[in-house]
Amino acid sequence: LYKQDKRIGVNQMTVFANIDVGGYTWAKYGFSTRNKVSALRAVRSEKAKSFIEEYYATNNLADSEKFPMILIAKNFDKEELLGKNWLGILDLDNEIERNIFEKYIKF
Repeated sequence: LYKQDKRIGVNQMTVFANIDVGGYTWAKYGFSTRNKVSALRAVRSEKAKSFIEEYYATNNLADSEKFPMILIAKNFDKEELLGKNWLGILDLDNEIERNIFEKYIKF
């Protein structure tokens, strides 16, 4: 399906990261949340929430900008993203995001 999407010029993919393992899986695949509030709701611990707050502050980002959930997957245990759900977005025009995704699907 991804090959076909790429061929016809799809530039964004969305997923619903479910409460089982989807929250962790889609984070590892490079998907982001829509905004800071969504990111804060997608994690379990206060430590992860502080991490997200610091990311926005350090990078001078507006709360409305997306958060790369791979940062949670890389810096916290898998359990941080289990039992939570969130809407994931992948910008296929963004080379970094696309490369992360393609690495995991072995494209």
